[in-house]
Amino acid sequence: MAADSTYRGGKSVQITGTTSDEFFFVLSGKFIVDLEGHSVELLPNQGFVVPKGVMHCTRAPEKSIILMVETAAIVPTGDT
Repeated sequence: MAADSTYRGGKSVQITGTTSDEFFFVLSGKFIVDLEGHSVELLPNQGFVVPKGVMHCTRAPEKSIILMVETAAIVPTGDT
């Protein structure tokens, strides 16, 4: 499943370890993936894979357009 999302200075809820990898690719803006102990800052044309089982939280300090690729089983809103 692929979905594009627009983040405007927001922060998502913390995601507990998922059962599959998640891929984030930045089309414009700046997007940050917070992991336990460090953060990964992504700029346009950069991508990052969060391995399955890794707790993470995403945020965008400015308007950002990203492509997020995940399986249909993952609920991107943090709802269980």
